[in-house]
Amino acid sequence: GQIYEWRYGMPEQGLNFEAPPPDTHYVDISIHPSETYAAVRSDGQMVIKRPFNIHNPIPITLQPFPPPAPGRGYVRVWARGLDAFALQDDGLLVHGDLSAYAPQQSMPPELVGKPVKELALGASHGLALLEDRTIVVFGDNSRGQHNVSDTHIPQWSQIAACGDNSFALTTTGQVYAWAPDLQLNGAIPTTSGTPYVRISCSRSCLAVLRADGQIDSWGGSDRRIDRIPPMPAGSGFT
Repeated sequence: GQIYEWRYGMPEQGLNFEAPPPDTHYVDISIHPSETYAAVRSDGQMVIKRPFNIHNPIPITLQPFPPPAPGRGYVRVWARGLDAFALQDDGLLVHGDLSAYAPQQSMPPELVGKPVKELALGASHGLALLEDRTIVVFGDNSRGQHNVSDTHIPQWSQIAACGDNSFALTTTGQVYAWAPDLQLNGAIPTTSGTPYVRISCSRSCLAVLRADGQIDSWGGSDRRIDRIPPMPAGSGFT
């Protein structure tokens, strides 16, 4: 349950997080490059670190993350820049602005009191998959990031966000995209009639795993679909 770090400019592994207290260990970690490291311990407590920056060694003071509600503990964490979200063991999210130069932010009102199953954070917006498998979108909507809310799909199984892009997968294996950087909007037709089972994205690429073990991807300078080389017969990606 200890956390090690390897990064450019550090010739050897480092211990950015101190050893957890006796009889505890780290259970989840999330990083935002050069901004914030956040981890959750098995006792439900949150640990926030500012990574060492060889180009700017002066540390930035971080505000403490809000403690969990009485009798509760954190089980998941998502870091983004100088703010972070943590999931309590009752399914409710807690949000904290970590910058000492900004006021503590409250939870997005769209998520207050709603049990969350999964969270995906873009540059300035986010998607939350609720326990009832509906989606709540919050934050910036200047490029249509919230358009997923206008899609009348009763059941979603996975979400992803990166940059100003939003993606979601239905329980029947259909992928929807609201991705101005990839010029994708709405349902993405399958290339083989095979349902999709998993999605992953970056600011300039979307990769989707099919039920047959092959992968379809979108990206590149022309935003066209690029098939990752297929696996040999009888094998596939998982």
